[in-house]
Amino acid sequence: MSALGASGKWSIVFKILACFLVVTWTVAGCGFGDAPPLKKAQSVQRKELVGSWQGDYAAFLTLREDGTFAAVKLHTSFTKGAGIKILGKELLEGSGTWSFGEYGAGPEVNIDFAGGGGATLKVVQKGEVRVLSAWVGDGDSALLVKGPAPTS
Repeated sequence: MSALGASGKWSIVFKILACFLVVTWTVAGCGFGDAPPLKKAQSVQRKELVGSWQGDYAAFLTLREDGTFAAVKLHTSFTKGAGIKILGKELLEGSGTWSFGEYGAGPEVNIDFAGGGGATLKVVQKGEVRVLSAWVGDGDSALLVKGPAPTS
């Protein structure tokens, strides 16, 4: 038998497992933190969505009453098309038309770029705030909140 003995081996295994769990919970978040969960938005009206929305990466999305939009540095997964200017991985800009609909998964904004391509944003609640949630390929959501229009 080794110098550690049977109980010593189990002690090391337990310590390694405990460290693994701590690291996993830290990296994954495991529900810790103060951020409220995203919930399906209820009773959304199209007129509430009209205006400018802003997010991370200096993202702006302007949804106009006439059904047109302009996107600058929008972080989202998308369907490729000639109308999309790709700035980086899932970072794009362009303009076109938008529509709103209520579907089984909840309210959604569909943006169709002039010249081809598109993306879908979910309308969700984050606490008391209504936000647009864009799916990104790493499994996260890029969030846009209603705010002032870009000045450039």
